[in-house]
Amino acid sequence: SHKQSALMGNQDELRVYYKTSEAGEWMLLQTFTENMPNYENETVILPNPSSTYFIAFEGTNNYGLGVRIDNVEVKAGEGVVIPTELVWQGTESNDWFTAANWDMNAVPGATTTVTIPGYVQQFPTITEEAICKKIIFEEGATLLGFDKLTVVEDAFFYQLLTGGTAKDDPNNAIYHHVSAPVANTSAGSVFPLSAFLRQYNETTQMWENLLAADVMAPGKGYNLWMPEGDANIMYQGALNKETIEFNGLTLTGDVNNYSGWHLLGNPYPAAIDMDYLMFPAEMQHSVSVWSNQNGGYITWNGSEGDLTDGIIPVSQGFFVKVNQDNVNFSVSPDACVHDNTAAYSKDNHKVIAINVKNNSNQYNETAFIAFSENGNNNYDVFDVVKLDGLEGTPALYTMIDNMRIKINSRYSASDMPLYFNTNVDGSFTLKVTDLNLRGEATIEDTFTGVVMPATVDATYDFTANADDDVARFVIHFKGFVDVDEEEMNIDVYANRQQVVVNNQTGEEATIMLYNVSGQLIETVSTRDVTTRMEVATKG
Repeated sequence: SHKQSALMGNQDELRVYYKTSEAGEWMLLQTFTENMPNYENETVILPNPSSTYFIAFEGTNNYGLGVRIDNVEVKAGEGVVIPTELVWQGTESNDWFTAANWDMNAVPGATTTVTIPGYVQQFPTITEEAICKKIIFEEGATLLGFDKLTVVEDAFFYQLLTGGTAKDDPNNAIYHHVSAPVANTSAGSVFPLSAFLRQYNETTQMWENLLAADVMAPGKGYNLWMPEGDANIMYQGALNKETIEFNGLTLTGDVNNYSGWHLLGNPYPAAIDMDYLMFPAEMQHSVSVWSNQNGGYITWNGSEGDLTDGIIPVSQGFFVKVNQDNVNFSVSPDACVHDNTAAYSKDNHKVIAINVKNNSNQYNETAFIAFSENGNNNYDVFDVVKLDGLEGTPALYTMIDNMRIKINSRYSASDMPLYFNTNVDGSFTLKVTDLNLRGEATIEDTFTGVVMPATVDATYDFTANADDDVARFVIHFKGFVDVDEEEMNIDVYANRQQVVVNNQTGEEATIMLYNVSGQLIETVSTRDVTTRMEVATKG
């Protein structure tokens, strides 16, 4: 109710505006222009049914006695019903507030139970404050803008997890690295009581079993094995919406071994893009995720790796590694994306990726050697230390400072040992899965003398025993330099026992020669067009 009295013929007016989102444009709904000396009740009908309205009142100053508002009552009109259940379809867009994206052509309200299937083409994004009673995430479903969503009761995440042992390798359990996407949920409320849930203790480098009553901490990763086979699981609780802080990450023991590794997890109802995480300088800039299909870990360092685009799915655990003690790290909702985000272009990355597969069980691992002007032939934060896989999973890696390296980020190319080992005898296949080099490369099997051309999809079959020497392969690079030849006008290549540098820039060049372990052997400063540096073949 309101009144607006005239004074000597001067009449103030009341204008009512509305919008359905905080960022939306104000729409004029109604204007009251008549003289009202007494309070009168007026009815204003809000158009465009929505679960959220913003209402504004504006009084004009036309020298009357002013506009006075007493009581404002908001109620649903006759026939206006907020559905109790809605299923997301995403047929129009990814906008939560577009009614056509929901199966009943309505927007959720405080009494609505929302279901997001995992099979839709577009998952929802919330851009303004929203509300629902409950929200159900089917397997594969994601939600962006979840920090703006008020859930009156609980969120539910449904997943089917495989258990037992691998069908093609009964000696190996099927493991998962998991993380709770809700707060304050206990292990026993999610997984079968027969399941083994463990956390990794970096200070002891040991796995520790959890009890059924133990609460799964937001942002922490856990190792899961369900010996009785596959199981449908459900996480229930409040959504994690805040930044998760990991303060004082420890580095215990020798960095060359398993020290510094911490098992974290995705605590949000959307995938995390590793490229949006802020890694401190004291930390390896990469994540390692367990893959049952590979029988080991897949990785991403921001530009290279076999973890596709660095996407970490909902409730997925992942390892990170610190290189110093007492490191602080955080995971924020700002790093979240829908996991069907388009792939990033890798056209500017100079890389060779080599995969080795055990032909008896299909377990496999990929080693990466990447080159860039920001690379370093010594160990740096973009190099990824290798983690071991299951029994029967072959290992393929390079070495830096006595560390096994899965992704080797370098500045310059030279002949490089490629180490291989297996804990089971068998037949294996080497395959070049990615190649973007300006020069040429070959892979030599020093056991057989076979030299394999390094071209995309090139393969090489070989046999190996568990007690073989691990220094089996060598990658030979020819006519290759990591920086753009058109810009630098410099060529570097190997010729017998010499490294030859052709410098057409006319400027003084400093040439630093490293061995395969990343140690600096020789430094030469010269203006000569051609410089030849002798390389010892032994020692």
